[in-house]
Amino acid sequence: EEMFLKVVCFVLCLVLAIALEHQVDLGLSDPSGSGKVDCMSRRGFGECRTLGLDCVETPVTQNGQQVIHIEFPMLMHKVYFPCSQPFAKAPLVLITVTGADNTNKLYASSMRNVTEEYFSMNVQRVDDVDEPDMNCSNYQVCYIAIVV
Repeated sequence: EEMFLKVVCFVLCLVLAIALEHQVDLGLSDPSGSGKVDCMSRRGFGECRTLGLDCVETPVTQNGQQVIHIEFPMLMHKVYFPCSQPFAKAPLVLITVTGADNTNKLYASSMRNVTEEYFSMNVQRVDDVDEPDMNCSNYQVCYIAIVV
């Protein structure tokens, strides 16, 4: 049973990844145009959502000059499912975090909490290269939520 669940999750993630890459409509959107879906009557939902900047910029004075100090702290994000009605029970949520196009930034993520209405996660930039990209950039989470 556990192996079957793993295979089902893998297949669903693969289908979602292909659909998101090719912007395929999975029939998950609300025909009324509100952007909300009835999650109560669905077994799952998936989307990509921008999280904002991956850093914190702080203006500081250094040797009499104004400079920007950049840090890449662990950030907590709460992502609400775009549901008009919440899931019947807390779904299994699979996530992947990616940076902006053409970056070599690497992110680690961990799930904090999952409810019928949202999930929360920690994200930390973890790349360790000789010449790191020290610019702030937007990053996103792509997820699939499945009621099992």
